[in-house]
Amino acid sequence: RKEWKGQHQWMFKIMEVRLWNFEEFNRRKFSHCKNKQFKKSMKEKIISIINQKGGVGKTTTVINLAAGLSLNNKKVLVIDLDPQGNATTGLGLSNIDQTSNSIYQVLVGKKKIDEAITKTNFSNLDIVTSNVDLSGLEVETADDGRRAYILKEKLTAYLNVSRASYDYVLI
Repeated sequence: RKEWKGQHQWMFKIMEVRLWNFEEFNRRKFSHCKNKQFKKSMKEKIISIINQKGGVGKTTTVINLAAGLSLNNKKVLVIDLDPQGNATTGLGLSNIDQTSNSIYQVLVGKKKIDEAITKTNFSNLDIVTSNVDLSGLEVETADDGRRAYILKEKLTAYLNVSRASYDYVLI
């Protein structure tokens, strides 16, 4: 048990260093930019945790990173893109009850992101839930040549006009 505690603290320290390096990189990369609109649009940090293989800890990473950031008074939006909805249930919400306010509804154009955002029981932490409906999206959008950009376009539109400013968006 003592060994696990040491490893956990060590891994958290690595994550903290990597997060700091990410923030420092963005600050340096865009410090020369004189376009105020561009700087304003870059105030949110969008982090996607992706891997084709299952069981590698994508959902666990998102949930723990979101919880850690929210505890540090950062406002976080989690977008659950897993048809199993494990990030949704991991943050204490049901992936069965709210099928009309899920990321699926956003991606098929029936809802806007701000209508699908659900508050969690944690302060500074909101989520766009997911459920099994998402598994049919690939077939439904097969003939859409821009399907790879749907989330980007919807999220960009939301962040550009949003009153609720998030420090981080985790996908």
